[in-house]
This record gives sequence, C-alpha cells and structure tokens, in this order.
Amino acid sequence: MNQRKSESEDCWQLMHKIIFVLQNACVIPKGSCLHRITFAQLRVLDIVCRHHPEGLMLKDITRELKQTAATTSVAIDTLAKNGFVVREQAEHDRRAVAIRLTPEGQRIRDDNAKRLTRRFDEAFARLSEEDRKHFHRTLEQLWSTFNNKQEEKE
Repeated sequence: MNQRKSESEDCWQLMHKIIFVLQNACVIPKGSCLHRITFAQLRVLDIVCRHHPEGLMLKDITRELKQTAATTSVAIDTLAKNGFVVREQAEHDRRAVAIRLTPEGQRIRDDNAKRLTRRFDEAFARLSEEDRKHFHRTLEQLWSTFNNKQEEKE
C-alpha cells in the first residue's frame, strides 16, 4: 500500500509541475512587453471559442470548468476588462447574458493554443508513437475516473 501511495503522490506532484509549466506558457504580447494570462482565463477563452459566435452563459462556463460561479465570474471580469470577451444580451433570452469572444480574445486564444501545442509537440517528439498513444489512453482513463468522481459529488 505504501508503494502505491508513493507512486500516486509522485504522480500528482509531477502533474503540478507540468501544470506550472503550462500556466507559465500563457502570455499576451502587448506593446513592447509580455503580459500574463492565467491558465484559468485561457480555459474560459477556449470554452467560449468552442461555442463561438453564439457565446455561452456564465452557468454553462462554470459547469464546464467545474468551478464556482464566483471564480468563473472573476476570470470573465478580467477577460472583459482586457477586451478579450464581451457580455451581450443572449439571443434566446433577453434577461440572460452571453459571453462572447472579441477578435482580440480569439487571437489570444489561438496564439496560446499554438504555443502550448508546440510545447507538447516538442515533448512528444522524444516519445515513440506507441508511448504517445499509451500516454494519451492513460490520460483519458485518468480523466474519466476523476470526472466520474466529480459528477458523483454533484
């Protein structure tokens, strides 16, 4: 049991390190300096991008992020302040507000997606095709396990 616990702890600590690298890979070129965009904000842009141009409601973004509405709202406030998303009246419900990407938000999302993809391409280049497929399968299995546990709590 101790061996399994040690492997699990090593695994989540390594995942934290990888997340740190990914978070620091997210930047916004602005003028002559680079400004950071948080990984959480990038995740919001990515989610909204998948539903572009109709946008999404805050509750839908919150559900997909598996975060509180307050946490999601803070990320959206910052993104709106920086001009990356806009809040507009939803087409299907005049009382609802849809979050939509601006052209600048789309560019930031696309630039960061390309940057992160390049980082993964560089890392995966060191692995055999079999190892890449095995790694992907393992990640999918872990995600399925964690996602099912999260859904059980809700």
